[in-house]
Amino acid sequence: MLRAAGETHWAKWMDTSLRRIENSDLSGVDHLLGAFGGMGSFNDLILMSANGHSVSDSDYRDVNDRLDSLRSQLAELAREVRRNAVTE
Repeated sequence: MLRAAGETHWAKWMDTSLRRIENSDLSGVDHLLGAFGGMGSFNDLILMSANGHSVSDSDYRDVNDRLDSLRSQLAELAREVRRNAVTE
């Protein structure tokens, strides 16, 4: 979704996190969670043409609603993985 919209910075961030996690390196979870929070964070990302993204004005709401849903699911899953890793 990020790459399709032309959002390269956060797509690369997520790719780095995924590679680490796929290699059983739990630092990928911390890297992923580091994207959330603070000014200019992944939470602040809005995909829209005015920000240089390939998102039409008519699709703006639907795309960002989907992004919000995926972002929430991703953060919760990462927190769950971190909690489970600490208890094992």
